[in-house]
Amino acid sequence: MCRGVVEKANDAILVLQDGKAVYRNPAHAKLFGSTSDQASRDLFEAIAPEDRERVREYYQRRLRGEAVPDQYELTALAADGRWVRVEVKASVIDYAGRPAILVVTRDITARKQAEIALQQVKEELERRVETRTCELQVAGLARREGRLPQSSA
Repeated sequence: MCRGVVEKANDAILVLQDGKAVYRNPAHAKLFGSTSDQASRDLFEAIAPEDRERVREYYQRRLRGEAVPDQYELTALAADGRWVRVEVKASVIDYAGRPAILVVTRDITARKQAEIALQQVKEELERRVETRTCELQVAGLARREGRLPQSSA
């Protein structure tokens, strides 16, 4: 039953042992693509350089039983050359009688793009409010100094 659940999961699921992938579910292949050389490749090389050492350290420390974040974000390279922003949840498991890392990965590229767009809109609105506030302050000062007629409202 467990294998069936993993095979049908929407999240990409990967088992790492000795720094290499020993299992990928279909969602992982769909998200990152698949090449014949991936089984022997060091998967840390597919992690963006700015994230690579941090993630490698998490992997090593997790295997030693040390405390590390169980959920974090990183950017990874797909087989087609795209960079994919993902959220990762990792834990130690026993796989084939040896310790391994179970990695559940979710594509958050669209969410990150939406967050950036929202931040840009927020900054633009703040800029407009600041500009309008300055305009109103100038108009109020001019009115108090008698340079603008009082409104009859």
